[in-house]
Amino acid sequence: LTYFEQLRQRGELPTSVICATRGNHGQSIAWAARAHRVPCTIVVPHGNSVEKNAAMRALGATLIEHGTDFQESREYAMQIATERNAHMVPSFHFDLLRGVSTYWWEFF
Repeated sequence: LTYFEQLRQRGELPTSVICATRGNHGQSIAWAARAHRVPCTIVVPHGNSVEKNAAMRALGATLIEHGTDFQESREYAMQIATERNAHMVPSFHFDLLRGVSTYWWEFF
């Protein structure tokens, strides 16, 4: 949510997003994209957790299974992002970290 909110505040909220994940990152991106009404595509490797895939779909993401590991999924997601002119959400970014850190602050 923090990542998307920062994009919105800068006037850079994209028309669509894409990311690669094994599950947790994808669930949070799908949630935030839905909250900001931004279409979301998530690329996961073949054999990924059925439960996490279902959760990402339930949050409104379009799921693509590609590759045998995270790196292959990530490279494919980057290719699709370029082809579709979609915003590639990185696995690590300061604004993602800020959002996670507030979670831990609230937890403790």
